[in-house]
Amino acid sequence: MLLKFLILRGGFYIGRRPIPVLKAKFLGLCPGCDEDLYTYAESCKCTLSSDLMEDLRRAEEFMEFFRKCTGFEASEIQKVWARRLVRGESFAAIAPTGTGKTVLGIVSSLFFARNSKSYLIFPTLLLVNQAEDLSKKFSERAGLNLEILSYASGRRDILDSISKGEFDVLITTNQFLARNFDLIKDKKFGFIFVDDVDSMMKASRNLEKVLLLLGFSQEEIREKIPAEGEKGIIFMASATGKAGKKTFTSQISSQLRCWSYKRGKTEKCS
Repeated sequence: MLLKFLILRGGFYIGRRPIPVLKAKFLGLCPGCDEDLYTYAESCKCTLSSDLMEDLRRAEEFMEFFRKCTGFEASEIQKVWARRLVRGESFAAIAPTGTGKTVLGIVSSLFFARNSKSYLIFPTLLLVNQAEDLSKKFSERAGLNLEILSYASGRRDILDSISKGEFDVLITTNQFLARNFDLIKDKKFGFIFVDDVDSMMKASRNLEKVLLLLGFSQEEIREKIPAEGEKGIIFMASATGKAGKKTFTSQISSQLRCWSYKRGKTEKCS
């Protein structure tokens, strides 16, 4: 005799005899209120927090912006990184070459440049020129009217424009940051992308300079205690770091996560 299993609300039925379903409860895992989450509730008693809803909205807005700029969908790993960025999280992405770190960094710079200045830092002049071309192409596709400025030579007019802050997106090499920091030290950037964190760290104090441009003070950097107030976002890319290893890049990534999560608190980052 074949038994017909019917899944009904509240339990399973074998023939006419009901068998109760084991109902799960996940302690403290509701994304809206941090209370218990039930598998059998028709709807949560709370509503999703406004912050969470805003994060979801911003993530969807970014994905659509990415499609406009590039003409294709973001990869799964790019989506993971993008969600962290729109939440305001700073971090170092350690992944092999070809995973889309640079494209995401360029698109993100345009996305955030609509409301604040962005800064792209590359290890070579060739990459600076390529990033400028790609940034202008993406900006045009997205229908933006942004001032994208790059410095790859000794042109005095470009230096004057940089000093006056006449740009929405700035693109330079690591060497420019090290040698011409005085030109931009009074500028506040909402987003900074470092294409090769390992190369940038070859110049002394470059990381400190980048953090200063994001709005951190000398004391906050030294004591690792972020003060209240908005800080910019930094996205650092590396193809040489190894997950699980105590590399310099992984230590930076850990510290950036700490700064992001403890922003506005008075406790030290470990």
